[in-house]
Amino acid sequence: MRRSKLCLLKSCLLKSCLLGMAVVSTLFLTACSTPSYDYYQLQVTSDTGQHADRSLGIVEVELPVWMTSDLLAWSDGGYRIHRLEFDRWGGDPEAMVTQTISQNLGRLIGGKEVTTGPWFGNSRPEYVVSVKINNVIWDRNSVALNASWRIENRARQVVAVNTEYTDKVSVELSEPTESKNAETLVQGFSQLLAKLSENMVERLSDL
Repeated sequence: MRRSKLCLLKSCLLKSCLLGMAVVSTLFLTACSTPSYDYYQLQVTSDTGQHADRSLGIVEVELPVWMTSDLLAWSDGGYRIHRLEFDRWGGDPEAMVTQTISQNLGRLIGGKEVTTGPWFGNSRPEYVVSVKINNVIWDRNSVALNASWRIENRARQVVAVNTEYTDKVSVELSEPTESKNAETLVQGFSQLLAKLSENMVERLSDL
């Protein structure tokens, strides 16, 4: 009887040990299999321009479908789209691009706030810009942007438009690491958004 109880106790202890080892192994494997992501934000790089009395607004920027994911992505200029699996945007890409252009425009018109639509009643600004990003091309040595934009007045009449805006900036790849690649891409894209904003303000100053 005593031997039977002892065997039962040993069996229970063995099962407990095996269960504990299984739990620890599961936690270890889960920790090892959880990927580590790097998150990125765009930078505002435009210089401060002269103060403008006119009010300015922007509607949400339109991105290609393949850029709306939180994964950093770019085109090779042809049929292929590339993505970085572990490098991601720190927020909604369309909102981030809209905010970056808005802040660049604000700096360029002397630090005045650029509001984001929609607007209701008489709150619509004197001029409203709309931007569509068509392509972002990266070939390791340069980042290129293809976009279109238009400016409307308060009466919603188009007063300036550029349907084929293109520009390119050189980028330096100091280290051949995937993380550095992502940082270089984001830096180049930030610079291109600043140049795009400057192009719109130049046309705006002629109105």
